[in-house]
Amino acid sequence: MNRTLLVVITGPPATGKTCLGKLLARKYFLPYFSKDIFKEMMFDCAGDIDWEASRFYSKTSIDTLNIITKELLSNQVSHIVEANFKTESHTPYLQALKNEFAFDLVQVQLKCEGQVLKRRFKERATSGELHPGHQGLRFFEHLKHTLAKGEYEPFEIDSEIIYVDTTDLSKVDYDFLFKTIESKML
Repeated sequence: MNRTLLVVITGPPATGKTCLGKLLARKYFLPYFSKDIFKEMMFDCAGDIDWEASRFYSKTSIDTLNIITKELLSNQVSHIVEANFKTESHTPYLQALKNEFAFDLVQVQLKCEGQVLKRRFKERATSGELHPGHQGLRFFEHLKHTLAKGEYEPFEIDSEIIYVDTTDLSKVDYDFLFKTIESKML
């Protein structure tokens, strides 16, 4: 029997997490859950919100992902979760799961050059394609330092870590990522 696989995709806003998560879900027929799925649902119910409410919805959405992840792992269901997880808060959660369940963890850390990421964030915010609840440029000042850095620290846990640089989307080589995931699914 195959070992359960958890793929965690993370990185700053506008690095391509959702696109990658959906691609992997289709390619490997794995359930996929994103923080934004839940956050957008809450935005739809609440209407206009401020920065503090947006942070609350983000935290609630990640808590929801954590509940889903624990439930699926308890039933040995491989899956993908995606969010802008923070190392300091998510490492202890993942370690607790590793202590409770037998599964392989693959971290996919997306990163992008800071100036490119700022530009991409602004373009996405004004494209009309982003859910209006994300507030786009309204919260840019709160996010500009994260965007400038262009990457997050990996989770401090025993796992496979794959870095994907999305600075130039036409040059992203997915082969290593695919091979790693496939090796864990054997």
